[in-house]
Amino acid sequence: MKNYKTLFGSSIAVFLGLIVRIILVMLFELLAARYLGPEEYGIYSFVFTIAIVLSALPTLGLVQSSRRFIALYYNQQKQGYAKGVVRLCNAWSIGAGVFIVGLCFLFADMAREYLNADEKTLSLLLLMVFIVPFFAHRRLAISIFSGFKQTANKVMLEDFAEPIVRILAVSALIFVGGTLTDFTLFTLVGYSLLGGLSVFLVWRTTVSAIAKDTNTSLEWKVFLGFSSTMVITELVELILTWMDIIMLGMFSSDAQIGFFRSALQPAMLASVILTSFSFIYMPLATEFYGEKKQDEWKDLNNLISIWSMSLAFPVSIVCIFYPGAVIEILFGEQFLPAVEVLRVLAISYIFHSSCGFTGLNLIIGDKSKTQMVGKVLSLILHAVLNMFLIPELGALGAAWAVLISVIFSNLYNLYWVNRYFSFHPFDKRYTGLLFLNLGIAFLSFVTLEALSLPGFVCILLMAGVHLPLLALLSLKMGLVERSSLLVFVDWVKQVRKSKS
Repeated sequence: MKNYKTLFGSSIAVFLGLIVRIILVMLFELLAARYLGPEEYGIYSFVFTIAIVLSALPTLGLVQSSRRFIALYYNQQKQGYAKGVVRLCNAWSIGAGVFIVGLCFLFADMAREYLNADEKTLSLLLLMVFIVPFFAHRRLAISIFSGFKQTANKVMLEDFAEPIVRILAVSALIFVGGTLTDFTLFTLVGYSLLGGLSVFLVWRTTVSAIAKDTNTSLEWKVFLGFSSTMVITELVELILTWMDIIMLGMFSSDAQIGFFRSALQPAMLASVILTSFSFIYMPLATEFYGEKKQDEWKDLNNLISIWSMSLAFPVSIVCIFYPGAVIEILFGEQFLPAVEVLRVLAISYIFHSSCGFTGLNLIIGDKSKTQMVGKVLSLILHAVLNMFLIPELGALGAAWAVLISVIFSNLYNLYWVNRYFSFHPFDKRYTGLLFLNLGIAFLSFVTLEALSLPGFVCILLMAGVHLPLLALLSLKMGLVERSSLLVFVDWVKQVRKSKS
């Protein structure tokens, strides 16, 4: 119980930060999509995605390894080694980021041919790539904060500062009535400021966690050995994350990118709870693994899987049953071709959230090579599906590729976690709650359809009654353990106190 309270309590700031981030990012997407329209919104999404992919290249192998080793070293009182990891991340992310910017200008003509980009898109891309060193450092800064369990700095940088920068950029665009080029310039200025904030917060975190006179050191062979195995895994994960938008740009139209991007935003809300736990879950689970506390690790993972699945349902079911209303309310009628795209993506993300932490558990258990193989197989599957489906179906084809690859990846990781560590979340309690969630969702849909209410009313009612009904019925049926419920109630109380 003590460990559960640690997890829930430490996740408060992350959870509240994510809620704020979701609101701010959604506001940005709404403003950008409505001002630019499907085609120009698609061009901006394509260019920004390429820049983000390039920004992640200097961080490959360091994202997971830095937070894992910082957590291990700090827990073992090896502050010099933790300091060494921080310094390596600082120098490498900025230096390699600047180098990549130079390469982009050197090989601009090759990029034009490979990406099938026109002059306008290429010129926007060459402007946007200047965010690479800033975003690269921001990416590793989050891992550093996670290793030291410094949630406040993570929330400040990722959940507040970054989305505010993007909102200011689109607000300036609307205010001056600017063009897509102006939008790119505003984004670049914002991310330059964000890079400065990132460097400052990493310095402040290190100073507060490590004594000033500590000598910098690093177990290069151990750290780089683990990092090298993570390079392929993180590269594949990066490609999987952004592949659909890039391949839509190569094999379809800018408007299809806009449709996919608009559907992706509400669908991803289902993963909020799982994401809020991941920041603190890895260092805590790493301690359990290092101390050989297998039962504690298993119980922690299973509890999170149950809450992640149950709390994700209200978001996913409204996207699955009423995708047209969701799209029209958020983005307007011009994005209604994305209705089926949203439905398929919503199914993808509720499945992912329902499985809990899968690949992350393999990394924690030092089975990164196994996870890497799964990522590569998933990448191949996803790419092949996109090549066949996108030319014919556009954004909907990309959505189907996401669903199939997500199912494969999670089942693969679940199999190996159970094989190596003998645990999975699918016990009787989990199964009962899953069927109860499905039953409530279908009952709500049938009832609302019989009443013939407007779409926005159906969304509010379906999302509003789901969790109260789930809580009531699960208690009556004995599906929720009293200890688990008390932990969650304590967490909610702490959230309310933190707000006040």
